[in-house]
Amino acid sequence: PVALYMDDAQLEYGKILMQAVSATDAKGIRDGGQWLQSVYNEATNQGLTDKELAKVLASISSSPGIGAEQFRRDLAAFAEEPFLSWLNSIEIKKEGIKTPEDLILFILKNKDKIGIEELFFKALAKLINSKDIPVETIRSAMAIEKAGKWWILWLVAGAGIIFLFIFWYKRNNKDKKKE
Repeated sequence: PVALYMDDAQLEYGKILMQAVSATDAKGIRDGGQWLQSVYNEATNQGLTDKELAKVLASISSSPGIGAEQFRRDLAAFAEEPFLSWLNSIEIKKEGIKTPEDLILFILKNKDKIGIEELFFKALAKLINSKDIPVETIRSAMAIEKAGKWWILWLVAGAGIIFLFIFWYKRNNKDKKKE
């Protein structure tokens, strides 16, 4: 059996993510991109870093083993201008981007400079929804091995976010169909 290990900081990350999701849900946001952007903003306002959030966002928007170039193509399929042009102009090798997490982190660090934040989260929300990634795949992608022990926090927090996002998306689609 693998021993589970979570330190106080990891427990705090999970609490912050859940609080960010709850605060976003309380706002009644119906658009997927705006919802994801709000969760991001709430989490960063409460102390999570772009690197921590990039890890979670990558694990719920890509399959294990996918490279940065494929992830860029997947994200570009849902991107709108001017984000699409900027995304395609990123020199992945030159920037040292190797994984979806690296690409998301690069985007998060540069989003304010080029004004693509809203378009990025809109494209990412559509990508997450289109992937229909099985829960087991998400769990394995989110489990991070650290010093021989599993870091379960990202698994729990990410699975919760995925569940809420899927629930929210399906509820909104039902509301739109009724209209």
